[in-house]
Amino acid sequence: MIIPLRHRSRVLAMAAIASLWFLATPATAQATGAHYVAFGDSIAANPTWQDQFEKRPDSPCRTSPDSYPVHVAREFPSFFNGSCSGAKMTTYPGERGTFSEELGQTIDRAVADQAIGTGTKVITVTMGANDKWPNAQHFGYYPGGSHITTDEYVGRMQPHITRLKQLAPNARIVLVGYPAFVESDGKFCPVNVDNNNGLPVRMELPDPTLKVHFDQLNHAMAQAADHFTVDFVDMTEPFAGHTTCAPTGQRWVTTVVNNPGERLLPMHMTAEGAQAQARIITDFLRR
Repeated sequence: MIIPLRHRSRVLAMAAIASLWFLATPATAQATGAHYVAFGDSIAANPTWQDQFEKRPDSPCRTSPDSYPVHVAREFPSFFNGSCSGAKMTTYPGERGTFSEELGQTIDRAVADQAIGTGTKVITVTMGANDKWPNAQHFGYYPGGSHITTDEYVGRMQPHITRLKQLAPNARIVLVGYPAFVESDGKFCPVNVDNNNGLPVRMELPDPTLKVHFDQLNHAMAQAADHFTVDFVDMTEPFAGHTTCAPTGQRWVTTVVNNPGERLLPMHMTAEGAQAQARIITDFLRR
């Protein structure tokens, strides 16, 4: 029996069950797969420098324990982490190869591990930033106007969403958007160091290109979610005020040059940012 969310408080009082997976779909004796399955690129995987470059012959994917999939997974009894630094939806002929995977390959791994099936309750996907778009690549630093379109995103993601729905018919599929690195006024701080030999160093520049790139990508993801009849979680608005120009502790994303001793990749999540992503996602799933 599916329990409507409006009865959640009564159910919790009666059964003392707080897990999100229980609220999503009914359990069956033959259900297979992890309750929560996460797919995504490095914005989901959030590896440190050490994570990114360590040798891992068992897997092409680099991940971190301080990432939103790992934090969200605490709400579930079982978890498959398919987040993979460098992952993309599609690789086109002539593109440089990486030690990462395409989304289809990661789904293949989940199938081989019997990690996705009728018992899977939630699937999150953050994907698109590493894909090569017409006239633009590498997070928009080669600008090309309106280079990311909904139709293009839908075309690349369609086979993956179709397959996920077939493999996990009871799962709630959620496209998780990209956070804001640049404030709404275009302010971007590639250098934001609190203590450099006793002095703070902060460089503030106008950078509309990066903002436009991620705005277009998030818009395409949101429209694609409507097309696929799946969910979309916006990260841009919650990250406002927590971008590269925010002080340490309030900054949810890393800059190009971070505080000395930090092992975080540039333009990824701080520890606070990964926790914020997870909190936003779990709050959304409870609706």
